[in-house]
Amino acid sequence: MSIRTKCLLAILGLFIAEIIPLPFTAMIGIYVARKRPIWFYWLIQKLYAEKGSIDIDLGDRVDPMKTRSRITYSLIGLVVLESLLMVVPVIIPLAVWVILGRPLWFLRVTRRLYVDLAEELSLDLGQPGQSDADHQRLVDALEERNREFAQQIAHRRTMR
Repeated sequence: MSIRTKCLLAILGLFIAEIIPLPFTAMIGIYVARKRPIWFYWLIQKLYAEKGSIDIDLGDRVDPMKTRSRITYSLIGLVVLESLLMVVPVIIPLAVWVILGRPLWFLRVTRRLYVDLAEELSLDLGQPGQSDADHQRLVDALEERNREFAQQIAHRRTMR
């Protein structure tokens, strides 16, 4: 099964969950913008790797914090728009369009979001798609971050 099909099935599941008046999709989007999980970077790289070779110049001055803020405010705006429209979902059709069309602006935004993390993990932002070594490095980094997070929680509980 291709990565596009898997993404569409996940979005379909979120669409079904959106029947409940909680903005699950927006919450996931805000989580991705704020925490920048490695799995999302890997997912976007895989999604755009199916499209072929893409070269995007990010420019010299990329501020991931500004990008994170803009994404967060945009998603909050979409949640407000959805709540005003009540029945018509906005984020789900946008996500389907991104998965099917794979627009370059979304790849550019994702790369801007992860530019400092990519430098920290020495990932290649030049071309979509990753080698097995890059994938393993992402998995290892994610496991390390999860361990650090668990240790922080355990430390907080012992401090109480």
